[in-house]
Amino acid sequence: MTLLPALSSADTIVLKDGQSVEAEKVNEREGNIIFFLHGLKMRVPKDAVVRVVKTHNAASAPPAIIRGNIAEERSTPGRIVPAKKATTIDPLPTEEPSDDQPQKNRPEIRWSGFRDLRWSIGPSTFGPLKEVESAAVQEGIKEYVRENEDLKMGKARLDSIVYSFWRHQLYALTILISGQANYRALRNEAFNRFGVGLKRDQNRERYFWSDLYSDRILKYDEAEQSGLFWMRSKELDRRYQNSQIKTPSTDLKAGKHRP
Repeated sequence: MTLLPALSSADTIVLKDGQSVEAEKVNEREGNIIFFLHGLKMRVPKDAVVRVVKTHNAASAPPAIIRGNIAEERSTPGRIVPAKKATTIDPLPTEEPSDDQPQKNRPEIRWSGFRDLRWSIGPSTFGPLKEVESAAVQEGIKEYVRENEDLKMGKARLDSIVYSFWRHQLYALTILISGQANYRALRNEAFNRFGVGLKRDQNRERYFWSDLYSDRILKYDEAEQSGLFWMRSKELDRRYQNSQIKTPSTDLKAGKHRP
């Protein structure tokens, strides 16, 4: 690994998993470390942080990658957290895995935000799976449900959890629910985990999240009394879109995925 210089007027956040991120305006509030990264206000639980290193007037560096449970934060920062020592950054791998590349040799893309699952893990990790068909599935994506699934998320009772794979890697997942009470329980759980989502239309029950790893959408249809919580890997989606550009003659279904 290479020691990278810090961003101008940036601090280095050292995480317990051995990774680090160079960010601006690092503060502590209510058990979280609050900071700015590329213009976005973010947060990470304080108990996931080893220390914060104060730096000043350093040269600019390539964008850092954060490893850990990080979500957008829209509240006001508090006091600055002091620290002593900088560390290295392990950039996220960008090579394109092929279909025949062994799963154990593929780069890991971390943390889906759901249970202990990580983006890019293979179907064999899940045990017995049953493939499902859907008109909303993109070209080259396969969807499965898991046998003996634990259909709970917080206090919400789930109808099903659908796992989407591209090139034998976990690419997205969709949680389906029925009933307003279950939707409210699911919404509360999502807010607790990821913060209050962005609601672009105040007349629609639809929320959006986006962090360094994942995009997420939560929505509810009052007429149908049904909803879903959808998550997708940003890095795998980038690779997927690049693979489709390389084959322009393919009849693409991009953009038709569930949300």
